[in-house]
Amino acid sequence: KTDFLHRRLVACSDPGKIFDMAEFNNAINNAQTRYLVANSGKPYADMKDQDRLDSALNYLGKMDFVGLTEQFEMSLVLFAHKHGLPLPNAAPTLNTKITKHGLKKHEHVPFLDNIYENNQLDLMLYAEAQKRFDTAGANFMRELISQGKAEERKPENGLGISAEAPSTANPAQ
Repeated sequence: KTDFLHRRLVACSDPGKIFDMAEFNNAINNAQTRYLVANSGKPYADMKDQDRLDSALNYLGKMDFVGLTEQFEMSLVLFAHKHGLPLPNAAPTLNTKITKHGLKKHEHVPFLDNIYENNQLDLMLYAEAQKRFDTAGANFMRELISQGKAEERKPENGLGISAEAPSTANPAQ
């Protein structure tokens, strides 16, 4: 019922050793960077890290749209706006039973340092994707403001922009 890598991981007496297992390498070491470099047609294995990152960022820049999982609803809004689709009211929440209890912040993951160490390119790639996403979101909000569909406010929330429609009520009443 599970995939090959999952069965191997479950059978492994020391899960931290997966970082040394060749069959896990592509799946857990800079997987996103590997995918983007491969899609650009370049040989990941023959490249230096900076060239890998540059290639992945270049390919990312050619994509029509990039959303972020932790910004799922805003990703849907930006996608709809970019493609002239009606803006969604809300995204349905699925798989809540699976993620309901998740990993607690205080729980120690014995090989978390290995994950960070083996995914530095992905972390840099993701940081850049976040910047680009934030820029797209800010541009979208500025467009809404210029169209009178949102108003700029003093930065109470750190953003200084509200997606609420401007009030038409007379404050003197």
